[in-house]
Amino acid sequence: MTQLTQFPRYDFTLMMVPCGWSINLNLRNHLYHHLTSRPHRQKARYLGIYKDKSIRGIGEIRKRVDCTVDLKAERVIANGLEQAEEQRILDQARKAVELGWDSSPERRFYLCDEIVPTDFKKTSAGGMQGHRYYDLGRLFGDDALSKMTVTEIAKRLRKESWD
Repeated sequence: MTQLTQFPRYDFTLMMVPCGWSINLNLRNHLYHHLTSRPHRQKARYLGIYKDKSIRGIGEIRKRVDCTVDLKAERVIANGLEQAEEQRILDQARKAVELGWDSSPERRFYLCDEIVPTDFKKTSAGGMQGHRYYDLGRLFGDDALSKMTVTEIAKRLRKESWD
């Protein structure tokens, strides 16, 4: 009997991350961040911002950057960042400190060109306690998804749900 090999499905994967107070900041800066020590077991093409039992925004991840944020010197230590991206990261880090969150300088940022509002509802009981992964290719079909813009995906997700 031949065993089939499962190929990585990164290009179809939505990384869903829970956000509370930071949701508006994440949407404004088109990014998500956490400590570099926090594990994420797989890569993903898309980022979904979750709050109150729904994915509220979706973006295509353009860069994943592990960096050191030095707020005193007003700089980000990382390779391959454009000035505008560095400013978005600094804004996010400043606001996080102002709101009393961990000020550890070692951060991982997921940067998107845009995060489009959506409403992809979670139907199962309870909230989402940690990040999750969802295969959008299995929802829309791999070929169809590969031709869709983020705006089209966001629009279609408003008619769908997950558990």
